[in-house]
Amino acid sequence: PGAPDLRSPTRFLLWVARGQLGTLALGVVYGVAWMGALAVVPALVGRAIDRGVAEGDTAGLLAGSALILAAGLVSAVAGILRHRTAVGNWLTATYRVQQLLVRQAVRLGGSLPRRVPTGEVAAVGAHDAERIGGAMDIVARLAGAVVSFAVVAVLMLRTSATLGLLVVAGVPLLSAAVGPLLRPLHRRRARHRELVGALT
Repeated sequence: PGAPDLRSPTRFLLWVARGQLGTLALGVVYGVAWMGALAVVPALVGRAIDRGVAEGDTAGLLAGSALILAAGLVSAVAGILRHRTAVGNWLTATYRVQQLLVRQAVRLGGSLPRRVPTGEVAAVGAHDAERIGGAMDIVARLAGAVVSFAVVAVLMLRTSATLGLLVVAGVPLLSAAVGPLLRPLHRRRARHRELVGALT
């Protein structure tokens, strides 16, 4: 819908995402269910051990085991559905970008080689389209990771304020520290893309 702004990577990504909001939202729901269920399993195991083993409550142990099994089933089913939806989002975004590229090439016709090197067009169609598809793929996992982080943080704060604060402060700091370490990789990938375009 509408013409994307090819000069702005952020606006272009938003244009791609807008065309598949329904499946992205569905992937987010599956991702949250998948990772949320995984996040509560250690707490359920601890509760089952406390009630069943420490207190000798057989009914509590069985109930805790049933909850662990239910969380495992929810995680397994949601994980399968999340993966299926993520692959669909990845393929849809990749092929939409390639279709846009072909439409633009047809529209420009014979003037295209004078404006853009042929290798650059091929690099966009292969490399860039796949990376945009990958961005759509990780939306569900990102949402699940954020929610599971919040769930674990709350559980930790309820168990031990010190450990909970360590998790709440430490994980974002660790994530921020990894960012600068990835910059050389991004520079090398950009250079690799340029070389692939020139080679093509």
